Amino acid sequence: MDLKTMLNAAPTGLDTRQERVEEIQGSSETIALPKAAVNPAKANEHDDSESTHRRPPQNEAARESKRAGTSLESTSKRHAIEPARKSDVEKQLPGTQAVYRPVLEPSYTSRLVLDDLTRNIANFLKFYLAIDPNWSGKSGIEIEAKFGTLMLKDSGVQERFEIPHIISAAILEQAEARDVPFMFRSELSPQQYAFFNEHLNREVERSNAKPRARHGIAYVHTRETDTVYEKGGARTQGSRGLRITRNDKTGQVSACIIKHQVAQLNITCPNSAFDLRISINHEEAKDVPEAIESSSSGYTASSIRQKDRLSYTHQHIRMDLTMITSPQRGKIHELEVECHNMPDWSRQALRAEAGEPSRFDDMVNQFVSTIVGLSQAYNDHS
Repeated sequence: MDLKTMLNAAPTGLDTRQERVEEIQGSSETIALPKAAVNPAKANEHDDSESTHRRPPQNEAARESKRAGTSLESTSKRHAIEPARKSDVEKQLPGTQAVYRPVLEPSYTSRLVLDDLTRNIANFLKFYLAIDPNWSGKSGIEIEAKFGTLMLKDSGVQERFEIPHIISAAILEQAEARDVPFMFRSELSPQQYAFFNEHLNREVERSNAKPRARHGIAYVHTRETDTVYEKGGARTQGSRGLRITRNDKTGQVSACIIKHQVAQLNITCPNSAFDLRISINHEEAKDVPEAIESSSSGYTASSIRQKDRLSYTHQHIRMDLTMITSPQRGKIHELEVECHNMPDWSRQALRAEAGEPSRFDDMVNQFVSTIVGLSQAYNDHS
């Protein structure tokens, strides 16, 4: 199956039906009871919702009208508004301060249904994680979404790329960079960087507040330097040379890789201050060559970047705010949303492609919702 076929695939999802007890009136204790224990006096009472013989309401109305000698039309009118089932109603749990509230299902099928944008992104990611034989199941895959601006190429002015009559986010057709009229500039203004820094710091505090009501966001601050080396002046197509990352404080090497570009999706967002580029890369781990700084090694340092990075990790997502200083570009600010725990992403994509129970759609939805949430937070602020 090729990527074009994948982007037209029908939506799938998981049964996310669940029930919970939510805390009220300052109680810090939540109580989850099985259905029969919610009201023991009626534990054995017949419940149509659990019956294995389920028929459309119209059939039941027809049988009733036949027994009562009334018309189906009049019966339908009497049954047009049915009372909610007991399992759908909020109720006080006996002897507690807790209230039983059924969680709303994501759709009428109880399955998560992805919108077109999210579905296309899901198909794009699944193609490379689970279908393409060159990359499926391969370790070292990186997926990231960069915030930035799609700019017109060769226009002579710094002008944002726009498509007439587009009023919502749209994925641009994949093509070679030389064949498209735009380029992507991955950069925030210092003011935008400061906003996201304060915004994410507040979310860290909220998510970790006592008592814990949700998954906390973890925060890490790192300072590292990337040095890219090339040997003999040659660089493999799609790669970016040998990159060695060292911790600024200890000088220890934290990574030595060759980064290969796999695929990209460019997304224009006319209602947002930011466009997006979702990139799939392969980070090929390498051993640090001996005496690489020596001229006899054959390696030449082609670029140096100092990275002052704030990382915010939430479940399968990591948000990176980075100040980058380099001789080539000076100081720039970047925001990336990266897929965290890639082995699980690959595993869930393979399960989804095999038709097995999988969290892949939920994880992609979380990835896209994080991107949209950050973008909307800035739009609301500005």
